[in-house]
Amino acid sequence: MLPPIRMGFFVVAVCLATPVLLQAQAVGWRTDGTGRYPAAQPVTEWAKDTNILWATPLPGSGNAIPVLAGDRIFTTVEPSTVVCVNAGDGVILWAKTNSYEDVLGAEASEQIRQAAVLNRDVQKAEQEVNKLKEQIKKAQKNQQPEEKLQELRQPLAPAEKALGEAREKLKPFEQYALPATHAVNGFASATPVSDGKRVFAVFGTGVVAAYDAAGNRLWARLLEKPQHAWGHSASPVLVGGKLLVHIRDLVAFNPGDGKELWRVKAKPAWGTSFPFAIGGVDMVAVPCGMVVRVADGKILAQGLPALEYNSPLVQDGVLYWIQSEAIAYKLPTEPSEELKLDPLWKVSIPKDRYYASPLVHDGVLYAVNQVAMFSALDAATGQVLYQQKLDLGKGQIYPSATLGGAGVYFGGESGVVCVLAPGREYKLLTRNASLEKSRSSPVFRGDRLFLHTLNTLYCIGKKEG
Repeated sequence: MLPPIRMGFFVVAVCLATPVLLQAQAVGWRTDGTGRYPAAQPVTEWAKDTNILWATPLPGSGNAIPVLAGDRIFTTVEPSTVVCVNAGDGVILWAKTNSYEDVLGAEASEQIRQAAVLNRDVQKAEQEVNKLKEQIKKAQKNQQPEEKLQELRQPLAPAEKALGEAREKLKPFEQYALPATHAVNGFASATPVSDGKRVFAVFGTGVVAAYDAAGNRLWARLLEKPQHAWGHSASPVLVGGKLLVHIRDLVAFNPGDGKELWRVKAKPAWGTSFPFAIGGVDMVAVPCGMVVRVADGKILAQGLPALEYNSPLVQDGVLYWIQSEAIAYKLPTEPSEELKLDPLWKVSIPKDRYYASPLVHDGVLYAVNQVAMFSALDAATGQVLYQQKLDLGKGQIYPSATLGGAGVYFGGESGVVCVLAPGREYKLLTRNASLEKSRSSPVFRGDRLFLHTLNTLYCIGKKEG
């Protein structure tokens, strides 16, 4: 979610004496997607000089949630680097780039170089056109005389012509050019996913890559690039023996060799698909408003309201769909070729963008919008239990609410984190000042909290003695 950092080829390799410990299920975005760590016993207070067990500067900025796989942590940084960190001491074990040249081979290096030059020309021409349009718009707003408006309009046509010519020159090299993205999203917002033996990463460049625990690339491919200018953040999902990636379409891969198995037309989304099962049949709820069977890509339900920014959630047989209107759907107990999803309840919550995905725990649903207005709902009925404006500092609210033991952790882009007591009444436990700006949610294991700020990976907990 930061502007792309032009990094050279960066590799740190450490021989792994033992393999990564296997886990019972895939670990990825919000660990299992729910953001719940009820068995954790983390601290609720920290500062730059308090309860920081280690802090590891990363070789670039990024927004991915840390992925705890055995004794290792996987994350990604700009523009296309997978990083593996020792969970015990924070030492970087390896970091591997996945640039177009890395993936397409050295023979494509000249085309990549030309694409970069021509892409800069297009961006420069776009900036000039946008600047002129803004000047005209401002003059019109200020009711400038027609003579002045004509003077401002004169250079616009040549500037638009120059932009068209720049785009035409780029066309033969477009496959080698980085796509447009937003400064917040960058190219490294998607969280990796791991099965304990391998780690899979997706970047806003359109690259999908797989590595083993030692940092050996198993396969990589340029799948497809986002077609809008706002970047990509939907994380990959491992479910039913398949790797699901959603950039322009929802695509299933064989995790072993990267072979494409099926593809479903699905409107691009920033949120991540949520895996679940009904009667042993694996499915995913896709933010664009569909439920898809993992085995063959068959659409089992569609026409649900599209989630614009965040992710759906399935818990205890209920599908939660949260934006300015919160909806809960009861899932059937048996699979079928066409799922009937009737709303259990529907309720309006404060209108605004919901970048953060919801949390459900002990019968309470927690949701927070981009301006830190927080709502707690009865998960069974949708009744609003309370609403509260959280003091999360300046900036948008991107991190999702996360349960860590006896606290619900809410963070903001500023880096401020508020910890609330879970329950049906509002109770603030602590407010932690910023360590650094962050758009990532924390993860927990035992008495440790792991947080990926823009440029640093932190391990937070009580020091022994």
